[in-house]
Amino acid sequence: MAKATFVRTKGIWKVFWMRSDLKWHSYEPKAKVNTLKEFLGAVDRDEHSCFFS
Repeated sequence: MAKATFVRTKGIWKVFWMRSDLKWHSYEPKAKVNTLKEFLGAVDRDEHSCFFS
């Protein structure tokens, strides 16, 4: 599961993933992105198999 939150003061999106503890954690390979398109690309690539099992 993936989530992006917009930080208006910085104009960036923060990327999170939900671990088995059911808490949201920052997605370290790409913790911040500039656009939603970039976020969707990171989720699609899923370099560390965090979003899809």
